[in-house]
Amino acid sequence: MFSFETILEKHSEFYDVLSLIELNNLLNSVSDINKNINASKSFTAYNLKNPLSPLCRNYHSINEFAKVIKGDRSTIRDYVNGNKPEGSLYRNE
Repeated sequence: MFSFETILEKHSEFYDVLSLIELNNLLNSVSDINKNINASKSFTAYNLKNPLSPLCRNYHSINEFAKVIKGDRSTIRDYVNGNKPEGSLYRNE
């Protein structure tokens, strides 16, 4: 994908055009940096009303948990990040 956004790593006042090799090297270097960033947040889900529920386990991401329970990711994220009132339960469980 290409856009008119400035590439900060290669910006100059003359707006040089990158050769194919330079562009490939730039994309590879940025890709290597971004591979080390893991945006997923692992967490453990507990059902306080039914501790033996098969949903009580570790999840690698909010998306994984949302798919299993068919829930809303943004609401789950608020619970995981502690943005909901103390003691409140997701779906009253």
